[in-house]
Amino acid sequence: MSVLSQFLEDFGSRQSSERVDTVQEHEGDPARLASYEEGFRAGWDEAEAAQKGNADRLVEEIHSNLRDLSFTYHEAHLRVHASVGATLEKVLAAALPVLVHDTIGERLKQLILDRVMSEGSQPVTISCSGEDGPVVESLLQEDFGFPVKQLINPGLSEGQVAVEIGDSEILHDAPALISDVQDLLAEFRMRGTERNEHD
Repeated sequence: MSVLSQFLEDFGSRQSSERVDTVQEHEGDPARLASYEEGFRAGWDEAEAAQKGNADRLVEEIHSNLRDLSFTYHEAHLRVHASVGATLEKVLAAALPVLVHDTIGERLKQLILDRVMSEGSQPVTISCSGEDGPVVESLLQEDFGFPVKQLINPGLSEGQVAVEIGDSEILHDAPALISDVQDLLAEFRMRGTERNEHD
């Protein structure tokens, strides 16, 4: 016997063929095959059931997380919308009238210059309320290169200014602008409230 035969099996010897016969005898046993097949099927079915159970749990967890996220998103959206609406309302209530009043002179100047450029040098008349008189008067200190006069019109309220250039008239109505902005803000808040009620 060689040294390698101690480590390797000799397939040419009688002993090896006996083992093969024994294995073949057991493989042919129908009861053992049926038992093996039954065990294999049971294991396979068990694995499939476990996998299906895991998949079902995973789907349920995903649905639950999505519901939680949806609720959290809508709740956050409602709070941000309410906060933004309230902040805008306060800023506009405090700043818009001041901004409109303080910038009326510059807007009138630009309006007059744009109109005169398109229609040529014609006499300009600016009608305003008594409250806006000083603002318009300070505007008239500039030399426009054409005649500009001011009229106080008691029929106009503060922030309303009528500019007549030749035969055309332009009404600058700051209170209407403020009212439009406030209406837009109210609509913004109402839409946010309606959207969150529907969600």
